[in-house]
Amino acid sequence: MPEVRTVCGGLDHGGCGLIVEVEDNRIRRVRGDPASPPPSAGYACAKAPALEERLSSPYRLTRPLKRKGPRGAGEWEEVTWEEALDLTAAGLARVRDKCGPEAVAFLQGAPKGLEYLALNRFAHAFGSPNLVTPAAVCFMPRVAGGLLTCGYYPLPDYSGSPECVLVWGSNVTSTNADGTPASEVRRALAGKAKLIVVDPRRTELAARADLWLRLRPGSDSCLAFAMLKVIIEEGRYDREFVRKWTVGFEALEARLRSYSLQDLARACWLSPDEVVAAARLYSEHRPGCLQWGNAIEHGPNSVQTARMLLILSAICGNLEVPGGDLRPPALPLLKGGEFTLNERVKHAHRPILSTRYPLAAQLGFVPNHVVIEAMIGARPYPIKAAYVQGSNPLLTYPDSRKTCRALAGLEFLAVAEVFMTPTAALADVVLPVATRLEHHDLAFYTQPFGRVAARPKAVDPPAGCPSDLRLLAQLADRLGFGSLFWKDEEEAINAVLAPAGVTFDQLRQTLVLAGNRAYQQYRENGFRTPSGKFEIVSNRLAAWGLDPLPAPHLDLPEPDDDFPLLLTSAKSPYYFHSAHRQLERLRRREPEPLVAVHPDTAGALGLGEGDPARISTRWGSITQKVRHDPSLHPKVIVPSYGWWLPEKGPKGFFGWEEANLNLLTSADGPFDPVVGSLSLRGLPCRMDPA
Repeated sequence: MPEVRTVCGGLDHGGCGLIVEVEDNRIRRVRGDPASPPPSAGYACAKAPALEERLSSPYRLTRPLKRKGPRGAGEWEEVTWEEALDLTAAGLARVRDKCGPEAVAFLQGAPKGLEYLALNRFAHAFGSPNLVTPAAVCFMPRVAGGLLTCGYYPLPDYSGSPECVLVWGSNVTSTNADGTPASEVRRALAGKAKLIVVDPRRTELAARADLWLRLRPGSDSCLAFAMLKVIIEEGRYDREFVRKWTVGFEALEARLRSYSLQDLARACWLSPDEVVAAARLYSEHRPGCLQWGNAIEHGPNSVQTARMLLILSAICGNLEVPGGDLRPPALPLLKGGEFTLNERVKHAHRPILSTRYPLAAQLGFVPNHVVIEAMIGARPYPIKAAYVQGSNPLLTYPDSRKTCRALAGLEFLAVAEVFMTPTAALADVVLPVATRLEHHDLAFYTQPFGRVAARPKAVDPPAGCPSDLRLLAQLADRLGFGSLFWKDEEEAINAVLAPAGVTFDQLRQTLVLAGNRAYQQYRENGFRTPSGKFEIVSNRLAAWGLDPLPAPHLDLPEPDDDFPLLLTSAKSPYYFHSAHRQLERLRRREPEPLVAVHPDTAGALGLGEGDPARISTRWGSITQKVRHDPSLHPKVIVPSYGWWLPEKGPKGFFGWEEANLNLLTSADGPFDPVVGSLSLRGLPCRMDPA
């Protein structure tokens, strides 16, 4: 069969090279490409073979739909594309003309290609600064920590033969997160590297670790601060780097002295000896690299937690050295702000919704909970309409019932999707779109990974299913700014690549365009911070009136008689957030939502393996089936995340309230003062027989 070489996207964070076998415009088989450039080099996760079913699924949307009955009643009629586009453009324009363009919000799910930037461009051309993303609890706290501390987002250098790998809140062997395929980590650990894993669960990597720290969910800042205390007070740091290239070290020393190791360890549910062992192992085996994940970003101290981990890396001599944590190489591409037309909203009538979070506002995103508050409470000003692209807020935003009220109360709601979802079931118009293998795309543009990857399409989409970019271009035509959009994806990609002197046709031959790695660049040019140094005390945080120095978040919610357990969550290796529950190939691997619990805890509650359990917090209750996990702390449970039931149909909202983890979370704060993240882990809860 003809074969297409491409790069994965849409089923996960993407980045793995794939070979797609095609016959009569149908995908017959998908497998890893052994000839693909690093870092994937032949690896493909369990989700890749399901790409064929994703395209051909009977659940797939192929015709635009207009709501017939009351919102959420599940009554639809098919309409032509002309009518659907006219309805959508008219709905957005009606709110713009009455309330101003800022009253329309544009909601994007986990961005994995040009569609995110295209939506950003569309919003800014429309006149709205309000692009809503999950960034506050996914990736951006780490990026923010890097920008504030050293001026960039460091990358683990597995090719440089690290002596130690510190895996913190990252289940990379299941999720291939942040441009790092699991294969790259496994190859690094096949040698002599020591492995430290920080995770409440005994993951695949934790099971093979030299040291596994089973910390209390949500206590990451306490552990990071405790490790800093041990390393600095025992003199296990790079004195020359600290003297020449840091500011604020003495202030950190003084703050560390005001906390006891015993109190910090107790907050993590660890012993002081475990903390000391981790600090010594990490500081003795150099170079070391940091494989961190977005679990550390699910709390009100996320940016400072990220800064602590970067300080650990830097003072132990691991920054910008082979096998350590590197500054991403630069690529000569179209500037992201030019692609997204940032200049058009610098003087908008109303500022972006997220002005209370300075770095979120500067980076141009609105945290999920902020837009919901604007929809319900008109704070800081009202949002009356929304365009949703590749996102399912009823499952993925905190406090799902509040999210449902907010979306149901909008004057107009349009959703662009591949499948009908609980969120799409609330829409006035549902617009079917092409999937990743049905249009050309470019991976990792504007992401700090030092490379971009071509995603050539393998097949044509069903008749009438445009890509998100083409759909937005057609809407832009109707709203009067169509000249700002490209005619197709290839033209847009060529515009991005033009400064590099490369075309999409050329890039698809090699698949990856990567910058050249360099080491210790700070010795010549310093760091990209106001001081030019690695800022342990941050000048920008001080200018914003915030604490410029990291501190642990010790005010953690405690279990009590009503809610004696703590809840955390984990992403599935077979699904991507709330997506793909309608794919039989994946559903067979994980057919139902399960809550992991220590067998002694389950037994004391009269719950056996497979029994339905009612999980409750002060915000709501759900039901999932029990799965015993003896590695968990007896006070910790891990419900499945992202669950809804496509087989139950739109009239019942696809069973979105039965097992949805975000019915147990709150959107009321406290919030991280820099980017607006909030507590999603370590929440007091209870379990009872259902």
